[in-house]
Amino acid sequence: MRSFTLRKSVSNEHWRTKPVKHLFLGLVGAVSVFSSQNRSEEQACLALTDVPNLSIASATIRQSNAGAKPYCYVKGSVAPGIRYHVQLPLPEDWNGRFLHWGDGGVDGDLDFADHRVRQGYAVANSNLGHDAGSEPGYSFAFHNKQAEIDFGYRAVHVTVTAAKTLIHAYYRRPARYSYHEGCSTGGREGLMEAQRFPEDFDGIVAGAPVNHQGSFGPPTFGSC
Repeated sequence: MRSFTLRKSVSNEHWRTKPVKHLFLGLVGAVSVFSSQNRSEEQACLALTDVPNLSIASATIRQSNAGAKPYCYVKGSVAPGIRYHVQLPLPEDWNGRFLHWGDGGVDGDLDFADHRVRQGYAVANSNLGHDAGSEPGYSFAFHNKQAEIDFGYRAVHVTVTAAKTLIHAYYRRPARYSYHEGCSTGGREGLMEAQRFPEDFDGIVAGAPVNHQGSFGPPTFGSC
């Protein structure tokens, strides 16, 4: 009888350990799949540094604010002084649309639009051709016609062109729709795009546009 009890106990113990073992193996498998997926996302993002005919400084997976989903963050440049960045939702989070995020004041920095990324938009923005930390205010335009041109219209257009190239490379298809959204200087950017490069966007939100730039800065900007 004692022998029978012992065998029964061992048998039951063996039975009880099976689900634990299977659960452990399941967790290991899930972690392995998750790690493999993360590596794949990182590799797909990093590959953008090799996109032909673009000067890309970096491409990394980045976590947006407020604990939102991660995205592919790309930084690039266009000579002589234009720096831009692109926030690309992961492929499963992309809504198929591109948004150029407008600037304010005389700009000179890179602006983020995390709230639009959370909505699924691929977003791009630039410094409009100069860095405010080294050339504050309108000083960037002093005896610098190219800087005026970049600020006036060129920086937005080449940023949009570069962003569309990156979007096609990352998602393997172009954006279905492209938009611009901006206020103040961003509003002026929208009007300038509509006049000079109407094919860049399918829709433009131009709030409170500073369309008479000469009234706010050096007289030369009146011709922008």
